[in-house]
Amino acid sequence: MTTIAYDGLSVATDSYVTEGDLVVDFNYPKLITQKGVKFFLCGELDGFNSLVSKYFNPSAPHSGDASAIVIHGKDVFLVELGADKFSCTKAVAPMALGTGTALALGAMDAGASAREALKIAIKRDVYSGGRITSRKVRLD
Repeated sequence: MTTIAYDGLSVATDSYVTEGDLVVDFNYPKLITQKGVKFFLCGELDGFNSLVSKYFNPSAPHSGDASAIVIHGKDVFLVELGADKFSCTKAVAPMALGTGTALALGAMDAGASAREALKIAIKRDVYSGGRITSRKVRLD
């Protein structure tokens, strides 16, 4: 799966894609930017585009299961998409998504940044890895 971490100042994600116990892509771009909005995505790949479309048009049809931490200007949201649900709520830091959630949250609770928390999660979570991508949240 993946790990995404939000520490209140930045959001970071890894780049692994797994199917079962296999890594099928080591460098998949899990950050999608559309209309200036940054989506840090995890879940089923077929849900990524659906989640982005649904964010901008809540009545749009969708498929797949996906979650994202979204930076929209100076606001940060948790967006979740499922077979019969779509939700968008204000994100509260620290927050993490994916298989390395507990590891990333523990690291941030101990003072790590989102990027540092990803490094720690990647070290122990077999479903997270690869390149780390991070972006700062605009605070002004």
